[in-house]
Order: sequence, then structure tokens, then C-alpha cells
Amino acid sequence: MRQILTVIFLVFLIFNSHSQSSSLDSLRLVLPIGHTLSMNSVQFSPDGNYLVSSSLDRTCRLYDVKKGKEILSFVGHKKGIVNSSFSNCGKYLVTSSYDKKARIYEVSSGKTIQILEGHENWINNAVFSEDSRYVLTSSMDKTARLYDVISGKQLRLFLGHSQAVKNAVFGLNDKTVLTFSNDSTAKLFDVLTGKEIFSFNQH
Repeated sequence: MRQILTVIFLVFLIFNSHSQSSSLDSLRLVLPIGHTLSMNSVQFSPDGNYLVSSSLDRTCRLYDVKKGKEILSFVGHKKGIVNSSFSNCGKYLVTSSYDKKARIYEVSSGKTIQILEGHENWINNAVFSEDSRYVLTSSMDKTARLYDVISGKQLRLFLGHSQAVKNAVFGLNDKTVLTFSNDSTAKLFDVLTGKEIFSFNQH
């Protein structure tokens, strides 16, 4: 059922991306058929020319939207991939996995350029900062972490949640980080110091 819903969603995305086309003949259906297990996420590249899919089969796959062909397969994770995100510049891809690691890949070659370590449980999500210099991860280990893309080093550890951190996003100009957790709270942190600024009330 999950695979069927994923395919339906993917078809919708492809159709929607071509909705401005003057001819239905220009529509191309891109279905990531290379995966051997369920897909967890799909995302367009910033320029809309490519599509990346993440799967429990431990791979991400890159597709050319216009040609409808798989271009690259991103490998290296020991367990399934939860999510993947492009950098704003389009040069990098970051993946989050059940193996407790995030990986940064070079999109043009498919090569791993950094392995981000430190989490003690699987990583729910990983996103790039607006300037593509940093990666922010959120994990089941109740933390969010900030990494440097070039060095791969952990720069900040955001603490305070009592349960898993489901997601984390950068604020305006990458100066703050907002996290939300299974503990029914959201927390705002200062990126420079790593300190909590404000905790939003429980729901």
C-alpha cells in the first residue's frame, strides 16, 4: 500500500511540474523502478531537472526528469535511508539513515564526500543551511546536531528534548534552529552558541 501511495504521489509531482506545458505530449512519466524495497521520500532538485528517491534498500537514486532515466545511485549506508535533501546550490545531497549516520554526496559524481557521525540512534532528517555550508540533523536520540560540510565535523549539539527529535530546520539567515519533538514541544536555538532561546508550549 505504501509503495502504491508513493507512486501516485510521484506521478502527481511529475504532472504538476509540467502543468504549464502547452502540450500533453511533452509529459514524461518518471518512475523510480530501480529500488528493491519501499521508498521513504522523493524530492526535486532546486532547478527541477532531477528527482532523487530514498529507499529502505539503503540507496538513493537520481533521475533525469526530462529523459525519465536513472543517472546515479548513491550508496554506502548500512541500513535503510529515511530521507534525502539537496543543497540549495544543487551540488550536494545529504541522506539520513537508520544506521545512525548522515552522508553528504557530490551530486555530479555520486561520490561520498563526508560521513556525519555522532548520533546514538537513527537520524530522522538532515537538511542543508541556506548557504550550503552546514548540515542540520535530527534524531531519535533526542538531539539535533550541526555539521560543517567541508570538514564533516560536528559544530553544535542542540539538547533539551525529552523524546525523539522528528525534524529540525534553519531559521532566517541560518542564525537560528527550530526543532520539534515527540515530547510535544518545539524549541528555538541560537546557532552561534547552541543555547536554547525559547521552548514552545506543549500541545
